[in-house]
Amino acid sequence: MRLSNAFLNLTSRSGGNDATELPESIRIIGGCAFDENPDRSPATRHLALRCLNNFLHLSQPVRQAFVDGGFPKADSLPEMTDEEKEREAERLFVLFERLRATGVVNVENPVAQAMRTGGHVEELSDDDADN
Repeated sequence: MRLSNAFLNLTSRSGGNDATELPESIRIIGGCAFDENPDRSPATRHLALRCLNNFLHLSQPVRQAFVDGGFPKADSLPEMTDEEKEREAERLFVLFERLRATGVVNVENPVAQAMRTGGHVEELSDDDADN
């Protein structure tokens, strides 16, 4: 990374440069200024990687997030109250109705489909849901 690019990226960082980030940013820019060729030694390659990691924020691919543990585990999620469960069910119902009304995506509410086909919807207790 060239020094001019490092300064430009430093000024346009979205994270904000507070007093705790400034010394690290100065060290990185100084390293870029003194040795712009990362192939000279392992230390400068490491410095070039730090420049890349701190100034170019690459987003993680969606498919890679689960492998890397990017999603919270079910154990760490707080238990939903009955009111929260009901609100979530209402949101899902509205979502299915909006998708059906647009005609772009052919989806149907699973509960409405079960009622129309004569099937039944079995409500499970919390103990049965784990099995």
